[in-house]
Amino acid sequence: MSADLPTLAMLRTMGPDRAAAIWLERLVRVESGDADPSAGDTLFEEWLRDDANRVAWDRAIELWDGLAEVDGGAFEDMRSDALRIRPQGLVRSWMPYAIAASIFIVVLVSLVAGYGNLTRPAPDARIAANPPAEKQYRTEVGQRAAIVLEDGSKVTLDTDSVLKAAFTSGVRTARLVRGQALFEVRHDVRRPFRVAAGDRVVAVLGTEFDIRVSADETRIMLVRGSIAVTKGSDPFRVDDTGAQRLAAGDQLVVRKGMPDVKSRFVADATLQWRHGFLQFDNDSLGAAVAELNRYSPRKIVLRDPRVAGLRISGAFPTGNRQAFLTTATALYPLRVIPLPNGSVELASKP
Repeated sequence: MSADLPTLAMLRTMGPDRAAAIWLERLVRVESGDADPSAGDTLFEEWLRDDANRVAWDRAIELWDGLAEVDGGAFEDMRSDALRIRPQGLVRSWMPYAIAASIFIVVLVSLVAGYGNLTRPAPDARIAANPPAEKQYRTEVGQRAAIVLEDGSKVTLDTDSVLKAAFTSGVRTARLVRGQALFEVRHDVRRPFRVAAGDRVVAVLGTEFDIRVSADETRIMLVRGSIAVTKGSDPFRVDDTGAQRLAAGDQLVVRKGMPDVKSRFVADATLQWRHGFLQFDNDSLGAAVAELNRYSPRKIVLRDPRVAGLRISGAFPTGNRQAFLTTATALYPLRVIPLPNGSVELASKP
């Protein structure tokens, strides 16, 4: 164990909030180059398994990220003071950690109390009026692409997708114009990361999440971390009124003219597309075919509603429609009818 890290027992003695402050302080040191980013990963993951600790960590990150958007020289001075607070020459006792955590969190709370009622920083408004040039990334039908953005964040683009990104010194923004993308955002306490998708903006607090935009809906799925979803389409102008907070395993489905729907999802099954597979679990044949058709210009056509209503389960390669057709015709009395344009119809046998 690293000399500047407490034990799990010490963290439990401190309580969730003070322990979260210790981890936040460590994150600041990692990002400033004063600490080994890999040291303590196992301990942190073990500590985070407790629900109360996870809530405390999300709250601490949200608090710190909120401070990053407050403008003013006085804030910068106080923020610098907070960054300098760190446990020095610690011994194997919970007390130095508790003291350091207490000081650190008091500074954070003081900052929020003194500056939390300020309006959004003027630079955002100026950037919104004169937005920076966006860099575009895209995939064709059937393609996937792994992208590393300039801040080190990673994006995996699914088939037929378009993403635009523009970074400034104060904010990192992206727009998912169409398609699907899995984001693994590198945490930056000084620059928030916002993604516009459909008529929603996702504010990221250092996390992994998936967004899919289609003509009918926007689907946002959180794999780990914490995100806030607000109404709007401009990542430089964000109205926090009515913001929805998602926890790991939550998905939010937004459809025009309908209330937003939040539910749970299974990440391992839902995100198999990033490995080149689609996984179905008693899904309708119609829904499965619609997913497969996204990955090929040669479509599978279903004209009979009774065929579309059949159920199917299994994992299928996104680029191999024959595997799906073989399974479907083995399960049910169906036949494959070739069509002139290279597509096929899946129909009942006469």
